Amino acid sequence: MTKKVRQRKSSGLKSRTGQARRDLYAKSLERIAKAIEAGYALEAITLLESLIADRLESRLASIHDQKAEKRKFSTLGNLTQELKGKESGEPPGAVAIYERVEKWAGLRNEAIHEFAKLREGSSKKWETKYRKAVKAAKDGIPLFNDLSAEVKKLNRPRTAR
Repeated sequence: MTKKVRQRKSSGLKSRTGQARRDLYAKSLERIAKAIEAGYALEAITLLESLIADRLESRLASIHDQKAEKRKFSTLGNLTQELKGKESGEPPGAVAIYERVEKWAGLRNEAIHEFAKLREGSSKKWETKYRKAVKAAKDGIPLFNDLSAEVKKLNRPRTAR
């Protein structure tokens, strides 16, 4: 099985990789909005997870000078744990956003992995679970925007800061 590795960033606003990523983000965000509006919260959540993971992967790749072994695809939990670790040296504002991602990931897990399951002692109805899924989808949009802005700021070349 071939390891999945994140496409290495290339410099400049008009780089092919950067433009391709911007196009994917724009179309994903457009689809997320349409999915929520049409009642497909689970689709919106999965797209948001992909966008959020990509931003976290970008941050890790930048911290580690784009080394191939650090440009890996991973889960939100693994990514946030690595970014919150003392070795990463992340500023408190970034760590606060990573903690928000972890909280959102819990909502995401409940919606995606536990939707059709009934916990002992719980009598949540489908409608209640779906309302929570819609909330997770809607909450994921500003979280992604905040994370993206923070990663963009932190990943800037040091001379541009």
